[in-house]
Amino acid sequence: MPKRDFLAATLGRLPGWGTLVAPLFCSSCLVASPPDLEDPRQTRPFIYMLRVQPPTVEPILIEFTSTGPKPSRVNFSIPFQSEDLGERVVVEPHLYGENGYVGRLQGTRVPPSDFNTLRTANLSWDPSSVRVPGCYRLVAILAHESSFNDEVTDGFVKEDRQDDSESISWLANFYDQQENADKLENCPRIGDVD
Repeated sequence: MPKRDFLAATLGRLPGWGTLVAPLFCSSCLVASPPDLEDPRQTRPFIYMLRVQPPTVEPILIEFTSTGPKPSRVNFSIPFQSEDLGERVVVEPHLYGENGYVGRLQGTRVPPSDFNTLRTANLSWDPSSVRVPGCYRLVAILAHESSFNDEVTDGFVKEDRQDDSESISWLANFYDQQENADKLENCPRIGDVD
């Protein structure tokens, strides 16, 4: 028996030899196609409504006193997620009263992150600028910085960027204990806020 045939016969008796040697003699190999990966896209802020503080289901009660409103500050906590692609998220609060728009309040900016990161926007509002008892609606708008008009000069989102914004609102009932609490039926309704 020639030496070459002896080697083949000996190796052929070894278990698994074919699976070890076969790839050496193949002219092609099997490779899975690369996964379809897309670049991330910027997403609007997604607010966790049930974790917002103070809760939106109860009005914020603010009593007028001789020394000013109580509480003197109202702190807001708005948890959210968004894919930012390196752009900050801006939170712009606005106040509306029985007769319409009252004004823009102090907002905040949140550093950019990815959608997997839960972040919280914190606001602090000094209600002492309100001088008339009644029911007010505070609306906070969240969007990426480039979505606001003129680099956030007026605090409203551009018409063509509404899909990048999210908003949340609270009722604030300013009342004078001596004149009895203002009734919540005097509050502006959602349709009254533009």
